[in-house]
Amino acid sequence: MENRFIEDLGVFAFEYEGYLSIVRLDKKIRLYTIEFNVSDEENGLFLDYIDDLRETYPTLGAQRRFKKHKLIIPINIKDMDLNVELIRIITLLSEELAARSYTQRCDRSGRTDELGVYRIGNQVEILNREIYFGILENKIEEIHPRGSLVQGYLGALIGMVIGVALWVLISQLRILAGIVGYAIAYFGIKGFERAYQTPNRNQIISIGLISIPVIVLSEYLANAVKIFMTNPNVVSFGTFLTQYYPELIRNFGLLQPMAINALIGIVLSVLYMVPSLKQMIRNNSKERIAYPVIDAQEVKQG
Repeated sequence: MENRFIEDLGVFAFEYEGYLSIVRLDKKIRLYTIEFNVSDEENGLFLDYIDDLRETYPTLGAQRRFKKHKLIIPINIKDMDLNVELIRIITLLSEELAARSYTQRCDRSGRTDELGVYRIGNQVEILNREIYFGILENKIEEIHPRGSLVQGYLGALIGMVIGVALWVLISQLRILAGIVGYAIAYFGIKGFERAYQTPNRNQIISIGLISIPVIVLSEYLANAVKIFMTNPNVVSFGTFLTQYYPELIRNFGLLQPMAINALIGIVLSVLYMVPSLKQMIRNNSKERIAYPVIDAQEVKQG
């Protein structure tokens, strides 16, 4: 068996019987998982095998599943001897996959030839060797482990909604709501990271630009709620917002204080974005870490 441990990432990589596997922390479920790049070729029969294996190795999680061409098995590594039990589990799973002739595939291309485990930046993936070098030469986009770019921006918007709610709430407490501009930027970035990946420079700038109309909308809604709550039983909030509120803004000089508060929010949002951009530039200035963890040439394809 070939096995490697990437200390700075806390990631294990294994090869046995020609089958590659990765053990790493899944931040969403806060558990380590064993990953094999195989599809469900027997309509769940392999999952039944894992369930049987759990009787001997209860550290295996119950929420084992296939996701596209990946088999994911949660595992509690805190309660096991990594040098004995983990290796034994990987051995048994690999042997069973080999006995059933499961096909493993490249994360990026779906190819089945010349597969190895490769590190690119902070990502460790099972890749075809040619695909790996294509990524290094910038001929192929780098790996994004979660979602898509659209989902990233959707996550940013959902995060900003939390900031909007805080803006409206703080405004009702007679506090300068513009200070929440910082929170809108923060939740926007975190929402993007949660749904997709750590944003690059252009994505940070895009999130910053999206936050501007969100901040303006927050101030608009916050003032509408504040005025509406002084006499909420006259008309519905929807009617007040669309028919009466624009007139009140024009006739009672509300536009200037609203604009000032929104501007404060925009400035604070930018102040949050600038350190994020600087950190991203510093990270990009460093030489990218990339190397074969278990090279395809070392793997005896079964």
